[in-house]
Amino acid sequence: MSGSVKKGRNINIELLRIISVFIIIFNHYSIYGGFEYDNPLTLNAFIIEFLHLGGKIGVDIFIFISGWFMSTSTKI
Repeated sequence: MSGSVKKGRNINIELLRIISVFIIIFNHYSIYGGFEYDNPLTLNAFIIEFLHLGGKIGVDIFIFISGWFMSTSTKI
């Protein structure tokens, strides 16, 4: 290991990746959880719609982070 330099992990980026995975899981739960509401102006409907929107943002964040690591990788 005399000529190689080992890079450390960036904990903040890894934490953001973990949070985005949980947001994606909450999105799937809001879509496939069997929630039904008659009135879209209730708190429950708002929370479900918020989780649904958050999943799209979580996917974008996860793809961006993965692309960042792939573009900075030195492996071919």
